[in-house]
Amino acid sequence: MIENIKKIARNYFFTIIKIFFVLLWVAVFNIIGRFTWGFGFQTFILIILISAVIISIPFIKKKYFPDIKNENKIVLIGLIVILSFFLVGLTIKTSVGIYKTFKANPGVIDIAGNTSMAGTIFLNGKNPYKHKSQLWHNLESGKNITVVNKQVKLYGINYYHGFPYFPFMFLFYLPFKFLANGDNSLRLANLILMILNIIGFGILCFRSKDIINAFVNFLMIVLLYLSINVYVTEVFAFGIVDILISTLALYAFIALHFKKYILFGVLMGLAQACKLLPAPLLILPVLVFLFFNNQKNILLKIIISYCITSFLFIFPFFIADPQAFISATVLFYLVNHSAGDNTAMWFFLANEVKPYFYVSGFLLSILIPFIFARRINSLPYLIAISFVSYLIFIGFAKMSHLNYLWGIYTIGCVSFGLLLNNEQPKDEIV
Repeated sequence: MIENIKKIARNYFFTIIKIFFVLLWVAVFNIIGRFTWGFGFQTFILIILISAVIISIPFIKKKYFPDIKNENKIVLIGLIVILSFFLVGLTIKTSVGIYKTFKANPGVIDIAGNTSMAGTIFLNGKNPYKHKSQLWHNLESGKNITVVNKQVKLYGINYYHGFPYFPFMFLFYLPFKFLANGDNSLRLANLILMILNIIGFGILCFRSKDIINAFVNFLMIVLLYLSINVYVTEVFAFGIVDILISTLALYAFIALHFKKYILFGVLMGLAQACKLLPAPLLILPVLVFLFFNNQKNILLKIIISYCITSFLFIFPFFIADPQAFISATVLFYLVNHSAGDNTAMWFFLANEVKPYFYVSGFLLSILIPFIFARRINSLPYLIAISFVSYLIFIGFAKMSHLNYLWGIYTIGCVSFGLLLNNEQPKDEIV
């Protein structure tokens, strides 16, 4: 009798802790989304806080809830009702926001505009890295920038205001130009990606034989995903294209769940072919785990498929004009980020401290997988370490822009939700 009472009490207590963690997540990312410019110090603190919480969840569960396999069904059904109530409201709010944005078809910001322009230039048979695809940033003479007779050089290399991301980013959005007018083509693509993300959540949640538990986790993850107030504005009104990376990363980890290692490498390679980061930091925890667990064959399959895929998309544009490609992507990134801005903690530090702070963040992002991903054969935890690794990089970077977050937010939601699940079915990646 007493044991049953203790078990029920632990069940209720775990449910309360789960709700607390969900509310914490929603609060942290809504604050980060709402207060960005001028709030670099606050953003840094919140990133450190949520990263620590994510990493600690498995250890908290192991210590305080070691014998709980399933929560009380009445509690779970109650959670389904509560989550459904909030999710219906969020879905209506999100749908209305998306509809209004499509109807108004407002202009997008630089990231999306550059992507659209790169596609247009490519369709005209020109190289988007050697023709003006960077519409917002007109560089003037300064550190590592020289301008002679209107020709800009970055680190001594000719710069043509080319497309600042890697090729697959604009190539993916290219077909949608034929399906919708103007910037709505980008929004249509993002809508499809958003739907694919929610489907991906379901694939990972409904691995469980416990349908009720799986349904609770699915609702919770979708709620986490839709609960950020600025998300619709960022992804649809602004047209942020980094959502593509988050979808590729999500389905890469789904492939890993099904032990499709080559497909995992291919999808991560496509993410790499979109942008310099975050793909290397997202794939690193998996590679670390495989290396330290003597899975060399799987490790090689992933590395080879990752490298070949990214090479196939990047190399043709690189070889067409190496200077134009390097200056538009890597060198522009270095120059554009060199001064930083007040979205990041780095901006507010003393000049003497800044280099050490930035480098320490980069090193920490690499060390985290080596510290936490070596021995835990758990898909949700490896996804979480990937998310935290890049999140830490954002926190220590010279800029902490929201589009960096949207590139990983999907896998953050799914890892956080799955880690809070009591039952972790078939989690092993090998």
